[in-house]
Amino acid sequence: MSDTMIALLLGFIEGLTEFLPVSSTGHLILAGELVGFTDNSSVAFKIAIQLGAILAVLLVYWRRFWAVGTGLLKMEKGPVAFTRNILLGFAPALVIGVIAYDAIRAAMQTPEIVALALIIGGIIILLLERVVKTVRFHAVEEIPFGTALSIGLVQCTAMLPGV
Repeated sequence: MSDTMIALLLGFIEGLTEFLPVSSTGHLILAGELVGFTDNSSVAFKIAIQLGAILAVLLVYWRRFWAVGTGLLKMEKGPVAFTRNILLGFAPALVIGVIAYDAIRAAMQTPEIVALALIIGGIIILLLERVVKTVRFHAVEEIPFGTALSIGLVQCTAMLPGV
């Protein structure tokens, strides 16, 4: 398969999976494995291709980010709570990421682990959708301290591609 076709395929997969509750990175790793795109340049490409999704989030939420930034300067309650909860949700990933970097990197290179994580993660999502029927919070600012930290801890599972 030509480099152009591989780029188009991976771009399609990224665009299709990034905003769904599935692992876009896991799908990119498996697709790259299937087409033989597994060298060092594939890692850089898979990271670069996700820049589009990051830019899309910034574009859609720029007003929100601006409001939080200006609200922080004024020490408004909502923006402070928003920032606190984002940082609490991020802190566990920072700590675990630093400690387990080598293990996470090794798992990213193992398509079997990625495929297994996609399957198990899919089953868990289906089960949770049947069990959890009500939304408890409608805004990041509403989330209590302990819940924000718990979300961050659970989010650490997403360090494994496929989750």
